[in-house]
Amino acid sequence: MATINSSDIIFATVIQRGRTIASVRLSGMRTVNDIIRYLSGVVKNTVGMITLSLRNGTQGWQQERNVMFGSLRRAEAVQLSLF
Repeated sequence: MATINSSDIIFATVIQRGRTIASVRLSGMRTVNDIIRYLSGVVKNTVGMITLSLRNGTQGWQQERNVMFGSLRRAEAVQLSLF
């Protein structure tokens, strides 16, 4: 698995259904989970499967991952009463 140092420049692209919905340049990240946490705030209204493309400009590696973003909201049960 590729490593990430906090001084690395990471280019992250979020793609959903063939459409780029975010593309950012990051530094100060230590793990892929840090990147995913950051991106979940950037695309906070996105729900479903996305493709995350990462390129480490410092070390020269690139990788793609499929990630499930967001959560499906559950309908709240409501009890109606006539009284």
